[in-house]
Amino acid sequence: MFRAVPVVLSLLALSLSASEVRAAQSSGTETAARVSGGKGTASDLLTASLKEMDIAENRTNLIKTVGTYCSEIKDSFPTNSPTERAWLETETSGDTKRRVRAMSSPEFGREKAQEFTFLCEAYTKEYEAGTDKKHQLIGIAHTFVRFSGDAENYAKINGIDGQKLGFPLLSFYAEVILKAALLETE
Repeated sequence: MFRAVPVVLSLLALSLSASEVRAAQSSGTETAARVSGGKGTASDLLTASLKEMDIAENRTNLIKTVGTYCSEIKDSFPTNSPTERAWLETETSGDTKRRVRAMSSPEFGREKAQEFTFLCEAYTKEYEAGTDKKHQLIGIAHTFVRFSGDAENYAKINGIDGQKLGFPLLSFYAEVILKAALLETE
């Protein structure tokens, strides 16, 4: 029962019925279809997240899916131009009013998305290379937590559908990845 608590709480936050929660715990496919239309890496990540993390193959599959998911996010956000990066640097170095304006800008959101995907991809590659897997998982989880608070806003101000990308579940994914880290034996 203990291992299902984070799953149940996260799924209940999506207003799912008890039968949908039970179905999600066993296979994940019904819930994945409801979250992202049943296709794409957000759906795949939810499905992989609902597997038993005490099985090494499931942890490996989860991280492969995380890598693909992060690449999709990277491809979904435009990249700041050199002019936009310079503007952002100037604004975030200015007074409070300028910093607040910069932090509310699409450019800032794109910069944070790029930071998220860079770290996510780096930790994923290190995990797949077999380099200190437990610490790579913790790094991925930390990256997800840091991005989760504002991810939907960053998407919205850039005209991107954050729900389709699974942003409401970033904290849940971080919990699953942390559980995988605890179970990693190396």
